[in-house]
Amino acid sequence: MGELLTGVRRGKIPNPFSRKFDLERWRELRSFDDADMCVQDAGVIVFALLEALRPNLKVGAPSISRARALCAHANQHLVQLHQSFIQAVAQLPSPSIDLEQVLDTKMAITGATLGETTDALGDSYVYPLREAINGLTNFNERLSRSEIGKLLEETFHEIHVANQWYLIWFFWTDVLWTGGRLRSTPEGNLELSRDDMFSETIRQIGVWRRSRQAEALSSLVSALSIEGLHSASLMLPKVTRAGDKFVLMLRRKRPEERSWSERIAGFIVVTQELVTRQMLDVSLSLNGTTVLVSEAIRFYSSLLTFAFDLLDEVPDRKIAHLNDAIKLTFESLVFVLSRLCDLDERKARALVDYATFTGQHNESLWGRPLVSAGGGACFVFTPALKSNPARVINDLIDAHSTNPSEKGRAFEAAVRQKINESLAAGPYRDVGWVCPSSIPTSVGDIDVCVILGSTLLLIETKFIGNAIDAYEFARADEILAKGVTQAKANAQAVSSNRAAFISSLAVKFGPTHFERIKDIVPMVVTSDAYHAGFPIDGVFVADIPILHSYLSNHFDTKVVVSSGRVSESTVQLYETAEMGLGLLEEYFARPEIIKRATGRLRPRRVSYPLGIQRENGQVVVELPTFEVGPKEDS
Repeated sequence: MGELLTGVRRGKIPNPFSRKFDLERWRELRSFDDADMCVQDAGVIVFALLEALRPNLKVGAPSISRARALCAHANQHLVQLHQSFIQAVAQLPSPSIDLEQVLDTKMAITGATLGETTDALGDSYVYPLREAINGLTNFNERLSRSEIGKLLEETFHEIHVANQWYLIWFFWTDVLWTGGRLRSTPEGNLELSRDDMFSETIRQIGVWRRSRQAEALSSLVSALSIEGLHSASLMLPKVTRAGDKFVLMLRRKRPEERSWSERIAGFIVVTQELVTRQMLDVSLSLNGTTVLVSEAIRFYSSLLTFAFDLLDEVPDRKIAHLNDAIKLTFESLVFVLSRLCDLDERKARALVDYATFTGQHNESLWGRPLVSAGGGACFVFTPALKSNPARVINDLIDAHSTNPSEKGRAFEAAVRQKINESLAAGPYRDVGWVCPSSIPTSVGDIDVCVILGSTLLLIETKFIGNAIDAYEFARADEILAKGVTQAKANAQAVSSNRAAFISSLAVKFGPTHFERIKDIVPMVVTSDAYHAGFPIDGVFVADIPILHSYLSNHFDTKVVVSSGRVSESTVQLYETAEMGLGLLEEYFARPEIIKRATGRLRPRRVSYPLGIQRENGQVVVELPTFEVGPKEDS
């Protein structure tokens, strides 16, 4: 990695988005390798794009009406996306809907899935909303009809330009952190590509698996029974509309009715094995109020469910109306959420305050779907209600836990527990063993030690958050690389003194299983689907679903939802434990889910119009990538 790239990453050299950036000085900087040249060339292009946008950067003065208009546009945008998605799903041919078909459904307007379209929507709104409410003191504006029309037109323009700015930032960070190459095409457009497209394959398959987690659907059922995860409340939220006002109420739960908050809470647990019993009880400090992780999960799970009811109250229009902004009082939110989540009002208020976007510097809309409207009220920014709930809880723990490292230890415990459950359910039940604790060595601890017949698995566990942008993927690569280094060091330490290591295990845990050990296999087990199934430097990388499929000899090939019921089609990977051991290295080098996903991989080209004019049209950035195509039913 060259000095130019390192300097820009560390903030020692101003990038094109900085006010200190000087194009001539940038051109004169020395490039030490190809990575430096890519960054330098991209910097020139990005600066030119930003210069073309700057004349259009007209953000209005702080105004509560401006914030309301922005939220109205966001809500209307999401309503239209949902309508398109529902219409697309309705056209699926069978009443028994394959879960993967639903998740793969693309909308006619955007050509993207619902998740792809909404994931970055909040990022585009951060700057306009911050400018609209930061330092605001007047919360009682009255506008004429013509002023409202002009405001809606201005804010629509602001959002459009902010989205263009965000896209350029997205392209720049891809170059800076994940090896993207931004260059001109003969047609006068731009292309963001990679010389190493295998890394793009790894990323896209990881994102595809993360969005489905169909392999973990069975685990979802058991996750829903975790003590402390759900409220015992017999009430559910109810949203009604009276004119331009929204009213948040409670209604009684019908017999056998299961709330969406329960499903979401289970999703938070399953998607990353974020919590064990130990993790649920970790304390978070929110402005002097202590809240447990389990309480935060209940709160966000309930808050996220409001999106379904709130969006039903926003009419689908071609042009947004100020009344599409959903305004609620903090008191009603605290009252309803405290009762839905079995929280005292002090804790509910602390969580509502945390979930409120106030326009402070570096504040994002992730986990903050409530936009401060002054006077004890807030607007609901519905795209943020769609925030990845596991990511929100991760961020809460990282920022407010008294000991964030507990997250890693909790994941280690979850891996150990899941391996025990998988062994008990599969062919290895009589020849498998899991060490009940980590094992110290001369080079560090072995997090999880597993014996499968004559094979010793030395597992290094790594908790990784849901990477979304280029920086987060680069950070995930860094964490995984450290895990691989530690796993190899552990394997070397054990191999060089095998007899003493096995003897120490036998003394501590009894002689069972240890005398059969012949092969030593290092492995990294990660909490996220990213890079799972793709070895790094000769070391296997897996996540819990991949590990579970092998140990339990149970691979889900299809998940179907019909009449509210879920059914699964499964296959066995091998016939006996002995055959499984013979396939161990082959399986983890290319797990079944990766084999199938790779077989369905197809090129995909995504185009991002920037709205910047050139001689024969507007500038378009083209992104050659991959996607996992639809499967063929056998």
